[in-house]
Amino acid sequence: MRKTLKISEHSIEPVTDSVTRKASIRPSSKKPESWVLQLSAPESSLLAKYCENHKLAQTFSEQEDSARILLNHVCFDAFVERFIDMKQRPSNPLVRSEGGTHTTLFILQDKYKVNIASPTDDVQYTEAWGKQQAVDALVEAGLSKAKAQTFVDKEVDICIPTFFLSLQEMIDGYVGAGRKKIPPTAETRSAGEKIQRFLEWRGRGAAPQLTDAEQSAITYKKFEWQMKAGMLDRICNYVKTADELKAIFNVFTPVLMFRDQQVIADGSAASQNSCLRNAVNAVLPE
Repeated sequence: MRKTLKISEHSIEPVTDSVTRKASIRPSSKKPESWVLQLSAPESSLLAKYCENHKLAQTFSEQEDSARILLNHVCFDAFVERFIDMKQRPSNPLVRSEGGTHTTLFILQDKYKVNIASPTDDVQYTEAWGKQQAVDALVEAGLSKAKAQTFVDKEVDICIPTFFLSLQEMIDGYVGAGRKKIPPTAETRSAGEKIQRFLEWRGRGAAPQLTDAEQSAITYKKFEWQMKAGMLDRICNYVKTADELKAIFNVFTPVLMFRDQQVIADGSAASQNSCLRNAVNAVLPE
């Protein structure tokens, strides 16, 4: 088949003899029609059960969270008082209602949520700075400065790991302290482009190399305060009162949980079902 060139005032394009140019096919912008999946009677019961139980689960989940938070405070306060009375860490208690119809195990774990403000991007990340932040937080919570300093020196480790920006963060920027959008710099963008080329590099020619400035631009540090193992077994060496212990726990808060919740009643299934029905009636509106 012979090709010729068609020359017009505005363009030059190839034309093939005996071939009719087909119109380009464009996707339709029309949205698909909505439709209804009509269920049969047996299948409808499944949908009804799902929707009703989902609504119940949402309702009772909110009630459970609210009760759990309040019960946490009650059990935690009692745990702290027991801690001070025994002058050592008590075992995790079985929590039992009056009459013994409901029980659960209250567990205070050796894991901690650290309530110290994250440093801003311009902070010099040093161990001394991190320890001073911990001391200041404990003093603000109610501990004396001397006890706070002793506790931090003996029980708090400072960890400053180095992290790398992701490839997307190098090119598009990242979210910094206070959820502030940090745009990419010339160095981070250049480093990202070089890394992209390196990933596509097949050994032909020299591999892309990062400059010192680019390496520095794509790394950052993250401050972490960590408790030494077994701290709860030694904490009474630093505090004498429940308020002092709570001051430490306000800054380094142990993770609390409940386990093995039981509705015992008189042991019969009918009695347990009665307790659960009463719970449902108390939560659902009239």
